[in-house]
Amino acid sequence: MKTQAVALKYNQDTNSAPTVAAKAEGRFAEQLISIAKDYHIPMFEDEVLLNYLTQLEVNQEIPEELYDFVVTIFLKIYELNKEYRV
Repeated sequence: MKTQAVALKYNQDTNSAPTVAAKAEGRFAEQLISIAKDYHIPMFEDEVLLNYLTQLEVNQEIPEELYDFVVTIFLKIYELNKEYRV
């Protein structure tokens, strides 16, 4: 199975929901993951969520049915950022 990756972004001033910032598979997904690691960007593995997100287009907002999944991820990122800044 090819490596897949999806990057999400959220700006509450310009978006009503998180959007797909980038998505890739194969060698490009591996590069996306490598860049995220280099910049200490938190990553999470969830095959079910990945299957949904890869069906979306770049810059497309996530649908409401994915809010609970994504909120959980953003809360984990928030907690990691709090710990990192201390």
